Amino acid sequence: AVIELLTRAYERFKRARAPRMIYFLAAQMADEYLHSRRFDMARRFYGKICRAYQRERWWRALAHIQRSLRRCALELRDVSEYLQACVALLSREVSSAPEAEAVLGELLALVRVSEPALPPPPPSPFLPLSSPALLELLPGQALLSCTAEWALPRASLGEEASLTLRLASSLAVPLSPSSLRLAASGADLSGDLSAAVAKLAAQSAAPHGGEAAPRLCIPAGGELLLEVSHSAGAVGTVAPKQLELVLGE
Repeated sequence: AVIELLTRAYERFKRARAPRMIYFLAAQMADEYLHSRRFDMARRFYGKICRAYQRERWWRALAHIQRSLRRCALELRDVSEYLQACVALLSREVSSAPEAEAVLGELLALVRVSEPALPPPPPSPFLPLSSPALLELLPGQALLSCTAEWALPRASLGEEASLTLRLASSLAVPLSPSSLRLAASGADLSGDLSAAVAKLAAQSAAPHGGEAAPRLCIPAGGELLLEVSHSAGAVGTVAPKQLELVLGE
């Protein structure tokens, strides 16, 4: 009966083109479906309003929606949507540090990465991933952003140019990726950033008198700077397009 009344109100406000009331009623309908264990319908309505809440930065409401989407994915055994919801919950805008640590522990267990500093994850219905899962981060999620800047606007053929990558975090927890990969408009600039990461680690270890270099880590709410050297092999414009962060092997 509650769902029927909410549905009528939802359709009425759709005809009136009142988006705020539509989102509110969609959230109420999703909660009712979740309470009645109709997880497929709950997921459908939560999905309708998730992007809108991200765009308008309604973080408190979005936190509830992402946790609910995560539960729906668990109940429906949908590992792809489970991963999407877990990653979204790493944002400091929707989770506290302890909450994000618990979620990160579950994510790392799926990619077979052990992190002693995190609380042990609860039993999961999902087996560890047997193949890579690609997730695209959306700007409205407040997770990670990357900017790139060349030291010089132009370089001659064979001349080495320096590219600085600034990776800014809005995460509630520090994150240690297994690797970083750069995709660029030129094949000679694209690839694994192991050399830049090794240089960063060596610089970090230097003040400690030769101690073991720390692993790559993106600080919670902080920034990671990487410097990439590139030598132009052909005439043309070369620009970075995407930075890929890899967790696990």
